[in-house]
Amino acid sequence: MTTHSPRIAFVSVHDPEDPHTWSGIPHAILTHLRHAGANVEVIGPLNRNARLLVFPAWITSKITRRAYHPEREPRVSAAYAKQIERRMSGRHFDAILSTETFVISRVDRPEPITYWTDGVWDLMANYYYMRPTKGFYARAKLHEQQAMAKAAHAVYSSEWAAAGAKKYYQAADAKLAVIPFGANLEIVHGRDFIVSAITARRRDSCVLLFLGVDWERKGGKIALETARLLNRQGLKTELIVAGCSVPGEKPDFVKEVGFLSKRSPEGRGRLADLLKSSHFLVLPTRAECAGVVFSEASAFGLPVITSDTGGISTYVRQAVNGIRIPLSAGPDVYAEYIYRLFHDRAGYEAMAFEAWREYEQRLNWKCSISTLLSLLSQS
Repeated sequence: MTTHSPRIAFVSVHDPEDPHTWSGIPHAILTHLRHAGANVEVIGPLNRNARLLVFPAWITSKITRRAYHPEREPRVSAAYAKQIERRMSGRHFDAILSTETFVISRVDRPEPITYWTDGVWDLMANYYYMRPTKGFYARAKLHEQQAMAKAAHAVYSSEWAAAGAKKYYQAADAKLAVIPFGANLEIVHGRDFIVSAITARRRDSCVLLFLGVDWERKGGKIALETARLLNRQGLKTELIVAGCSVPGEKPDFVKEVGFLSKRSPEGRGRLADLLKSSHFLVLPTRAECAGVVFSEASAFGLPVITSDTGGISTYVRQAVNGIRIPLSAGPDVYAEYIYRLFHDRAGYEAMAFEAWREYEQRLNWKCSISTLLSLLSQS
């Protein structure tokens, strides 16, 4: 790519201008690319009627409770490719960028293609997408191979995902890159704000923040039982649940705040207040590729207590900005770590400041987009 302001075609089935699309990740990438001076044109959202071609298979998957992703079917991805090629016809870009491998796997364009995503099919199958049929598994894998063959750069948001690309698809090191996702909140504060936030956190009671829209997958039951155990051990603990609801009877130590929309200033402000005032982000997630919530927690000096699964280790460094606990561990282990850290104020504050340092040095969009643009310039 030349040294002028790069002209990038950002290709997406969905609308990357919408902060609710894929946890706001495409919106953040688009916004920060433009802030960095890139000339970005969105090719999307695309017409998704092609999914009707595989409607019977989708119905069957619902009846049999097998995972199915229509966009990974060859006929659907081919239809998307035709739309993209038609919209780009007669025009030239320096690069094509997408966060969706399925949307670029069949595209025939001269520009170098880069995708930036959080996983590969073989890692996702029976982790996120449960019990896919053998036929669909094979077609989805072929689609992933086609996308990787098309790409000049295969960028992943974690070392876990990049390792999967090497293991299952023999991806060359020269093609692979790891660039973490940043915080999907506008962070304008500095260290003085963090110092004030950390020192203002109460010492006589503990506030745990559970943040996610999927109670089951995010490990809500473990978070709930962790808070219950801490209260029984004499540490007054409140569990704030944001993004979803607690099923069944709600204990009095639980506070639900509902879904906080990042589309509204009120929603973003409320989320920032929770990240600022809580003592720990507790997310015993059962499956996670790359939760931007970990970057957001670090941006507010909030230590993370989470499970050691998927791509989390890229975002939560053990005993630095949080604790990763084995996936098999129960709430007693979570409660033990929290109890000990809460009562070790010096240790707690050191971890909180390290969380901010992690955000400043690598878990922010400015750093990630700078790395991406450097990569694109090599195409």
